Amino acid sequence: RFEIQRRLGAGGVGLVYLARDPRLGRQVALKVPRLETLADEELRNRFLREAEAAARLSHPNVVPVLESGQDELLCYIAAEDCEGPTLAQWLAAQVGPVPVRQAATIVRQLSSAVQHAHSRGVLHRDIKPGNVLLVKSSAGEEAAADPRSLVPRLTDFGMAKLLENQGPDETH
Repeated sequence: RFEIQRRLGAGGVGLVYLARDPRLGRQVALKVPRLETLADEELRNRFLREAEAAARLSHPNVVPVLESGQDELLCYIAAEDCEGPTLAQWLAAQVGPVPVRQAATIVRQLSSAVQHAHSRGVLHRDIKPGNVLLVKSSAGEEAAADPRSLVPRLTDFGMAKLLENQGPDETH
């Protein structure tokens, strides 16, 4: 039901496209499994577990999953479209060291996202600069023009482990 516009990226298990959701009139990041993932039941289940893991979370530093679906073997995950580079791309483009305050802010925000995930029984298990998107703050044009206003958002819960029947203190 989505209109594919262009490919945004690829990972070991899936491909991510910028797509338009005509039913709701919005852009989404649409992740679909690679063909070899669809053929392997364990990989297909891992793909579907990614949607379940991310859907448990609601945090400003986690890319939200909007919906997921499956029709026989074909499955997908539609997430909020977050324009911006990955942390890996942004770091590679830096001329010198990242200012200490900015680095500390990014780490603090990501730590908050990870703590939120852990408190809901989700262990990401693949946190790396390539799985962090940097989006401009929505705090107004002046703040958005400041490179320090980039907000990190954790994505790609494909390696996540779901902890069942555990309270917040038991997930660490």
